[in-house]
Amino acid sequence: MRRFLIKALIFGCLQIFILAFIGVFNVPHASSYMYGYGIKKKLLKETDGERIILVGGSNLAMGLNSEVIKEMTGLNSINMGLHAGIGRKLIMNDAILEALQPNDLVVLCLEYDNYAEMPAKEVVWQLLRIDPSVAFDLSLSDMVDLSETGFSYIGGQLRTSIRNLLRGQRSNGGSAIYNAEAFNQFGDLTSHWNLEHREGKRTINPLVVEGRYFEGALNDVSEFVQAIREAGAHVVTSFPPIWEDEYLKNKENIDALTVILSQELNLELITSAEAMAFPEAYFFDTAYHLNYRGIERRSEILGNALRAYLGRVNEPFILQE
Repeated sequence: MRRFLIKALIFGCLQIFILAFIGVFNVPHASSYMYGYGIKKKLLKETDGERIILVGGSNLAMGLNSEVIKEMTGLNSINMGLHAGIGRKLIMNDAILEALQPNDLVVLCLEYDNYAEMPAKEVVWQLLRIDPSVAFDLSLSDMVDLSETGFSYIGGQLRTSIRNLLRGQRSNGGSAIYNAEAFNQFGDLTSHWNLEHREGKRTINPLVVEGRYFEGALNDVSEFVQAIREAGAHVVTSFPPIWEDEYLKNKENIDALTVILSQELNLELITSAEAMAFPEAYFFDTAYHLNYRGIERRSEILGNALRAYLGRVNEPFILQE
């Protein structure tokens, strides 16, 4: 027993040393994209007046000009989109619900991937290093998923830390595009707005509208929607932009999702999924990220849809021409 305890103590000390070593020689860069999570929460707290709050993943962060939304609706627009890979619990997080004001309008725009199995990815580890309080928003299943990827993530961080030590540095340079300093006053990422269309993967994971993963997604969305309504706010939904070929491949299940969101969750769909199916030339680098040409088109469509919705709503919204 004593030998076991000594080994356990040595193992524990080794883990503490490794984590401390990573903490010193692999410091998240000041411009790390994941700092956007805190930037957007702060933006939500500090923006007053009548507000439109857009909730989703990077399809919003890298696919919207919120100033257009503000100009077309007269309401302050807050883009909370960051990364679909952080999962539904962190996208539809408690900070949003806690900051809601009566008569806010929440626009839910999840990636299609978020209606499927979404195991917590390494991007969540990156976010936890920057903001440990995020752990309180994670579900038990998320924690289990994270534990399964923990050793591989730590191993990768350890290798990077050793390289940094040998180079005499404590942090790797930030990305020119995925850069938290490029979020504007609305929460839109603007670093790619002046860049051209790039080749990249345009396919999405096939949408499946049955099974326990889909039912779990619907339950999460339903709870979020109910909490918004209980806070006295409004909630509608839209769809993420996808390549028109992918829309056609998934059309049957997307149509089924449309019916489920409308009838089972009683959500008003202010745009059709087809309206958000764009030519390949409208995309930047991935399946959900638009270039500026696509951003302007998507923003115009969404702005018109929101203006039409607000025009049908009585107090407190007053449409400003």
